[in-house]
Amino acid sequence: MSSTVGCVFCQRLSESNYQQPRAVVTQVVSDDSKVVTRVQVDWGSWEPKLEALECAPGSLYVAQHPHAEVIQLHQLRSKIGSLLTFRTVGSSETLPVVGEQYVYGVWWIPDATALVETPRLWRSAMVIGHDHCLLCSQALDDTEAYAAGNVNDDRVCPSCYSKFIEHGPPWARRA
Repeated sequence: MSSTVGCVFCQRLSESNYQQPRAVVTQVVSDDSKVVTRVQVDWGSWEPKLEALECAPGSLYVAQHPHAEVIQLHQLRSKIGSLLTFRTVGSSETLPVVGEQYVYGVWWIPDATALVETPRLWRSAMVIGHDHCLLCSQALDDTEAYAAGNVNDDRVCPSCYSKFIEHGPPWARRA
C-alpha cells in the first residue's frame, strides 16, 4: 500500500464532508482477455440514481491513498442492490485483494458517459471563448475541439475524442 506521508491530496481528505464510496472486493476472476471484479459498495454520501450510467466506467483506489489506482472497472455487468459486478477489458498488472476495502470512484458524470455510449454525429469545431472538455475538463479556450451534433453542443478535446470516441476501448466505442 502507498504511504500518505508527504501527499498533499491525502492530507486534505479530512477537511472534506464528502464520504467517498467504499467497496469491499468479494470476488476477482482474471485471464488474459478480461478481469471480472465483484464488489459490495457502501455509498457513503452519494448513491447513483441511474444505475449503470453512473456506476461505470470507474476504478478502485487504495483506501488510505484514494488517488492510487488499483484497477479500472470498465463495464458494469450486473447491479443487485449494492453488489456490483464489473468486466474490465484486458489483463491488469495489479488486482484487488478479496476481502480488502477500496475507494470506489466513477470516472465521469452521467452526461459524459452518455456522450461516449450514444452514437452521435461528431464534427470538428472551433471553440470561441471559454469552454471545457466534457470528459477531462481541459480548458478549450479559443481552440479546435470536437462537438457532438446535439442540442447541448457538448465538446471534447482532440485527445479525448481520439481515446474515447474514435479509437476508445470496447466499453467506450460507439455502436
